[in-house]
Amino acid sequence: MLERAEFGKLITALRKQFIQQFQIGLTRRELAERAGVSEHVLGRLERGELRRIDIPLLQGLARGLCLTAGEYERLVPLAVDVAGAESFRPRNE
Repeated sequence: MLERAEFGKLITALRKQFIQQFQIGLTRRELAERAGVSEHVLGRLERGELRRIDIPLLQGLARGLCLTAGEYERLVPLAVDVAGAESFRPRNE
């Protein structure tokens, strides 16, 4: 089972990969804006402190990091492994 801290390191590595691939800077703040989340949430995710990881968050990260469909499809099962399947069920209103 993947630990939250390992998943956070993966997100940080993806941000660094973006920087290398596109040869532009991408701070945590900029990625948070691109992903539609707060810098605080992204920081907690990268440090392995965020307990709830859900599809909207992953979709935002995928957009912000310009992930391919294949990269996104590989990321989702890792997130499910870290957060548990219950994080990915629809919320009751």
